[in-house]
Amino acid sequence: FHIPVHVSDIDMDPLEVSFDASWDYPDWLALVSESNSLTGTPPEPTSIYFPLHVSDGTVTVTDTFQLFAEYFHPRITSITDVPEDQGGRVYVQFSKSYFDESNTTNQMYTVFRLDLINNDPEWVVVGAGGSIGEEYYTFEVATAMDSTSEHDGMTEFKVVASMNEGIFHSDPVMGYSTDDLAPEVPTGLLAAQTGTAITLNWDPLEVDDFNYFSIHRSESEEFEVNVENLIGYTTELSYLDTTAEWFVTLYYRVNATDFAGNTGPASEFVEGYVHVNFAPTMPEINSQEMDEDQSFELVVIATDENEDDVLTYGALSSQNDVMPSVSGDTLSIALTDNWFGVADITVYVSDGELSDTTLFVLTVNAVNDAPGDFGLISPEDSIQVSITDEDIHNEMYLTFDWEESIDVDNDELEHHFKLYNGYYSEENPDILIDTVLLNEPGIDLSYQYIAAIIGTTNDNNVSGDWVVFTTDGIDTTMSNEFRHISLDASDVLSIDGEMLPTVFALHQNYPNPFNPTTKIQYDLPEDTFVSITIYDVMGRSIRTLMNVKQSAGFHSIRWDAKNNIGEGVSAGMYIYMIQAGEFRSTKKMVLLK
Repeated sequence: FHIPVHVSDIDMDPLEVSFDASWDYPDWLALVSESNSLTGTPPEPTSIYFPLHVSDGTVTVTDTFQLFAEYFHPRITSITDVPEDQGGRVYVQFSKSYFDESNTTNQMYTVFRLDLINNDPEWVVVGAGGSIGEEYYTFEVATAMDSTSEHDGMTEFKVVASMNEGIFHSDPVMGYSTDDLAPEVPTGLLAAQTGTAITLNWDPLEVDDFNYFSIHRSESEEFEVNVENLIGYTTELSYLDTTAEWFVTLYYRVNATDFAGNTGPASEFVEGYVHVNFAPTMPEINSQEMDEDQSFELVVIATDENEDDVLTYGALSSQNDVMPSVSGDTLSIALTDNWFGVADITVYVSDGELSDTTLFVLTVNAVNDAPGDFGLISPEDSIQVSITDEDIHNEMYLTFDWEESIDVDNDELEHHFKLYNGYYSEENPDILIDTVLLNEPGIDLSYQYIAAIIGTTNDNNVSGDWVVFTTDGIDTTMSNEFRHISLDASDVLSIDGEMLPTVFALHQNYPNPFNPTTKIQYDLPEDTFVSITIYDVMGRSIRTLMNVKQSAGFHSIRWDAKNNIGEGVSAGMYIYMIQAGEFRSTKKMVLLK
C-alpha cells in the first residue's frame, strides 16, 4: 500500500511527519518523509494502531493512526491430486477475496491453467464457480499431464476473483496429478505350442492408460512375479516365448503396467510345454516308366524318429491327366485315356504336423491307338441304282459317304473304299473298286466311271457289298457295317458290257475357268476321224489337240494352256471346236492366271 498523510499549518510553516522512537512499529511498515506517506506490505490481514508526530520545528503534535489490512486477492492454499483415480485431475483450494460476501451477488472465481499453445504460454480456463461468501473454496480441475517416472507433470494454476470492486488475481501456484489406479488383472491367459516356442494369449484390458504387459515364467506352479522371473514385455495381447526349454513344464503369469508406472496384480498361472516333433523322411524314388492306358503301383517307404507317430501318404502330379493316389503305403497312378508324356510326381508323407516329400519323373510311353469306330451314311443299304445315257451326258455322280473316324493320336488317316462284286468276306478277292482317300470321308464316283467298271465284268449290271477301312498306317478299323448296292448299266452298256454313246456330243470343259490345265470330254457313237482345235477370240488357231481316227466310245483330252510350239498362252477366253465326221460343235472356256 501507499497512503499519503495529509498535514497543514496555519502559519504555513514547513511540517515534518515522523514515527515515535519509543513505539514498536511492524517491520513491514515504513514512512516516506519526503512525501509524508505510509508504505508497506502486510503479510496477513491485520488491524494496528500507532502514533505519528507532526512538528513545525517548535511545536510537536501527536496523533494516533489506525491501519486495517485485508486480502483483496484470493490465495491458493493447496493443489492436491484427486485420490484413487486414473489421473488428470487435482483439487485447487483457495481462500476467498475480502470482497466475497454471502449477500453480494454477481461475483465469481475462475481457475486458470498455464499451457503452452504454439510454444507460447497462455492462461486457459479450466474451472469456474460462483462467489457465495465461503472462507475457502475447492475446485476440481484438469491437469495437462500426470506426474510419472519420466516427467514430474508440474502444472501452474492461478485463481481470479471477479468482484464488484474489481478483478483480483492470486499468485500462481504449481501442482501435479497422478494416476493412482493400477491396471486390472489380465484374464483369459492361454498357452499353446507354436513350433518350438510357446505362444501366450490373453483378453484385452478395459483401460485407457495401459502402457505394457510384463511376462513372467517359472518352473514352479506357485510362484510370485518378480524381476528374476521376468522374461519380457509386450504391448500386444500375445507373446511368443522362443526361449522356452523343450520337454519341460513351464508356468506363466502376466501383469499390466500403466503410463504412470502403476503395476497391477498378476494373472492366474497357465501351463506351457514344448514337445519337439521330428519330421518323417522319405528316400528318393528312381524315375519310372509305364505305357499309356495302363495302371501303375509302387510301394513307398518312410521313416520317423517319433515311433508313436501315425504316418499318412499322398501324391501330386504336374499333369492333370496323371492322377496319383495313395492307399496305405501303396502309390497308384491312373491316366486319362490315350494320354502319354512326362509328369513330375511328388510323393509326400506327414505325421500330422511335419512332412517330407520326394519327387520322381514318370514317363508314359505312347502306344498306337486304332482309328475310332465309324458308320456308313449313304447310299442306304440294298439300294438299286440305274445308269442312263442322260446321267452320263449330265456328268452325274454317285456319292458314297461315311462318318469321320476319330484318331486320338491325331495320326493322318487313310480311307480305303472297297466295292465287292458279290457279298463281302475276307475270302472274296473280287473287288471292283479299291480306292485310297486322304481327304475328308466320302467319295464321288461318276456314272460313266461306274459304267466302265461294270463293263469290266463283261456284264451290264452288278450287285455287291461296299465297305470302308480306315487306317493310321499301323492299325486299321473297318466301318461298323457293310451295305449292299445293285448297279444297273443296261441302258448304256451292251450285253457284253461295252458302253457306247448314242449321239455325238462335246461337253463343257472342267474345270472352267481353269489354271493350268482343263479336261475336254466328247462322245463318239461310231468310229470316225476326229479333229479338236483351240482358237483365240480373234479366230486364230492356237493348238490342235488331235487329228486322228478314233473308235466309238466316251473320250476325253486335256489342254495344258500351251500353243502348238509349247509356249504358254496368256489368260483370257478361248474357243475349242470338235469336227467328227459330219458332227461339228464349239464351246468357250476361260484361262485364269
